[in-house]
Amino acid sequence: GYNLANSPSDNGSHGTGVSSIIAGGHPGSRKFTGIAPGADLLAIYRYSVDLIDGMDWAAVQGATAFLWELGGWTWQYLDGSSSVERSIDAYSELGIMQVNPTGNLNGSGKHCHFYVAPSETTEVRFHFPNRSEIEDIWCTFLWTNVPLDSVRFELHQPGGYSTPLRNGSNPLAVGGIAYCSFSTSPRGTSALHIVIYDGFPDTSAYYFTVSNSSCCLLADIHGYIADNISSWSGGSYFDSFIAEETNTVTWPATADSAFGVASYSPRGYGNYGNSDTTAFPGMISRFSGRGYRVSDYMPLVDIAAPGNYDVWASHSSTWSEDNYGGYQQFGGTSAAGPHVAGAVALINQQYPSWRQREISELLTSTARRDSITGSSYNVTWGYGRLDLNAALSAVSERELILPKQD
Repeated sequence: GYNLANSPSDNGSHGTGVSSIIAGGHPGSRKFTGIAPGADLLAIYRYSVDLIDGMDWAAVQGATAFLWELGGWTWQYLDGSSSVERSIDAYSELGIMQVNPTGNLNGSGKHCHFYVAPSETTEVRFHFPNRSEIEDIWCTFLWTNVPLDSVRFELHQPGGYSTPLRNGSNPLAVGGIAYCSFSTSPRGTSALHIVIYDGFPDTSAYYFTVSNSSCCLLADIHGYIADNISSWSGGSYFDSFIAEETNTVTWPATADSAFGVASYSPRGYGNYGNSDTTAFPGMISRFSGRGYRVSDYMPLVDIAAPGNYDVWASHSSTWSEDNYGGYQQFGGTSAAGPHVAGAVALINQQYPSWRQREISELLTSTARRDSITGSSYNVTWGYGRLDLNAALSAVSERELILPKQD
């Protein structure tokens, strides 16, 4: 009973693009339609609705799949222990499919991985361009194999000053403060979460030193960095120990039951805005999050779908007012996720009794593999590229052989 053309504006045109890939258009009346144009959508705006409350509401409305169009990498344990991740697992147990884009962190320099030997100290440098615009920098360091209090950090500043980092506010000699929180997750992941406020007179003069006071254990540490002006790339990045091929899947795709979706280029074209995401057809997107969970090295990627800014999707009226009802170049794992969500909707339309276990097994077992993806599972591609035709062709046979949940 509500005209969705009169909905509040989607100024970033992100939710509009995602929605159109799943269910946009009307067959026979538009040249393009989404994957599952007959599907019903429930939209939750994460900045105005608590995510767990949103899950509860969507489940009551009868949602059969959740698509998670968000990602974070600082101030998270990334080990499946957060309240949101646990709720994702709870609803997966109830049969609701959890489609989680793996994020676009790869290749950005925002993840580092290093080791500190017992009684040794390691220097970890980071860089932040456009310092006149950056006001806050966020860092998270995670480790699991040495006790929380065996790893010590100092922040070094211009002029040779250094500040040992402790819980709470740490005043800096150059101005500003570093607010720190040392903690351990319910799953035993140790963390140092840091926010550095203001200061920054010299971008090249800041770095961390990390010491391991344990007697005999090699500290295995992952670092993540972000700031108040950049998103998946640009802004702050590490200058040392950059690790780009593993451990770049972002929260909440780190949940136990997340169905992780990577991005690849279906057409071999990118050139989005000022960035060059060009790739040959079938190539994995450079930015596509990949790898393992930090805490227990559980693999996190299940499948890859189109999302390299060579996907075209509807844009909102405020995105380009001179071309209302037109299309936008859209990409990221944010574009890959709705391809999989649309596939889930089609399968559920045909077989409403199927749950995450049956659907994920169908999609991964029918995924397309070749010399680019590799012939077996890996943490870049998962089980291969989404092949919706193969999945729907196999669905009748699977209905006969797969055990069902009540």
